[in-house]
Amino acid sequence: MRKQLALSPLALCLVLSLMPSSASAYREYFTPEQKDRLEKIQTVLVDVLTIADKGGVGAGALGEVVAQRLNEAGYAAVRDPSTPHDVVFRVKCEQRKTWEGTTATGGDADLPDAPSRLWKGPACQLTYLLGGMKIKWQKEVRTEFEDAVAAAQAAQVADPGLYAMTKLQEALATYDFMYKVLRVHPTAP
Repeated sequence: MRKQLALSPLALCLVLSLMPSSASAYREYFTPEQKDRLEKIQTVLVDVLTIADKGGVGAGALGEVVAQRLNEAGYAAVRDPSTPHDVVFRVKCEQRKTWEGTTATGGDADLPDAPSRLWKGPACQLTYLLGGMKIKWQKEVRTEFEDAVAAAQAAQVADPGLYAMTKLQEALATYDFMYKVLRVHPTAP
């Protein structure tokens, strides 16, 4: 009886180790067509969303900064969704970052600018979509402060949401996110 009890977990482990893993089924691989599209990206639709405690804050200035950075990198940035584009670059800026679930570990997820589930302050999430598919590339730009209300009071600014977005705009203007995108997916000469 003892031998059967000792062998049962061992047999179970052996059977489970022989079963194929479904982990690769959840990983998104680029098709040859998608790889070709990535290499030929020229026009980028900039999609900016801002969320503050008191509602949305104008996204125009943030969008202009991102578009300017894309233009400097050699892309044609557009803001109108009806304009033909190759890829959508999404920028979601929040006064208080909301938790979006667990993230992967290792590789890019361990870099300082990877999305942090622990950061609750002002942040911009940077992602892109190719043909409607969200690509597994995410970066996060944060302010130097975690509490926008306290930071706005210290700076003697009445609206903490607007203050947070202004500081995020300054961070986006200096953040080298385009180099990171181009290093992963270089453009054609």
